[in-house]
Amino acid sequence: MRWNPVNYGEIKEIRVSPDKVWLPDIVLFNNADGNYEVSFMCNVVINYLGDMLWVPPALYKSSCIIDVEYFPFDEQVCTLMFGSWTYNENEIKLEFEQAEWVDLSEYAPSSIWDVIDAPASLVNKRSRIEFQVRIRRKTLFYTVVLIIPTVMMVFLSMAVFFLPTDSGKRKNYADNLRPALYRRIPSTGVKDSSTNLKHYPTYGEVGSHIAIVASNN
Repeated sequence: MRWNPVNYGEIKEIRVSPDKVWLPDIVLFNNADGNYEVSFMCNVVINYLGDMLWVPPALYKSSCIIDVEYFPFDEQVCTLMFGSWTYNENEIKLEFEQAEWVDLSEYAPSSIWDVIDAPASLVNKRSRIEFQVRIRRKTLFYTVVLIIPTVMMVFLSMAVFFLPTDSGKRKNYADNLRPALYRRIPSTGVKDSSTNLKHYPTYGEVGSHIAIVASNN
């Protein structure tokens, strides 16, 4: 579809309804909510050279397995796989518009995660685009809410050994600290989908063991 602007009043581009032209059925394969439709079927911009531009707004939701081995100082990599739903690698080819990474200039910062990088690659004979979104957890909240209080409780638990054994207050002191330590662990809100939790319980285990030993002495 081409035309000479001189013959059509110097019109260099037009906008047509999306149901008037062919559109690629690009979807997010690892979709998490089952919604593969775009939010709004906007017009297609066609210039006199035959180039077509279609940029419909869409909200994509995906999921990935969270590795919390080094929580709360962890980094995660989530994969987003885009491609045609019905066309194979011999019928459609995908290209990068400008660069092989996600443009984060309009990214709205998250209160939980920092986006470190989001490189992209063409796979399956250029029929799919795979984005590797690398994110890092913001640690200030967990440092204030989890780490610092737990460390303080550990030191408070150790202080019980400095109380006189014949005062009768050692056991009561340790018994009052132990419930606080147990409540501290589940209050951090680690998701059920998280994996590799071998370092995570360590924060509360040390203090809990000290409190148990102190209460039995």
